[in-house]
Amino acid sequence: MYYENSKLVSAGLTPQEKAEWEYKTAVGVAGQIKDLQLPSTYIEGSKNGNDGNLLQSLIGADLAKKMMESKK
Repeated sequence: MYYENSKLVSAGLTPQEKAEWEYKTAVGVAGQIKDLQLPSTYIEGSKNGNDGNLLQSLIGADLAKKMMESKK
């Protein structure tokens, strides 16, 4: 596909054709990102157990609280 695109560019695309290629590329990339499966759990820590990020600490505490409540 790259070779075909480079041949078209060297042959000289019209602005309309260039816009169409860019649109199709953007739609294709968006479709791939939409189907991307990312992990639902993210765990991060440091060597000394002291994480300097307050937001992460609060989120972690909330998750731990929810886990404790679900075990009851």
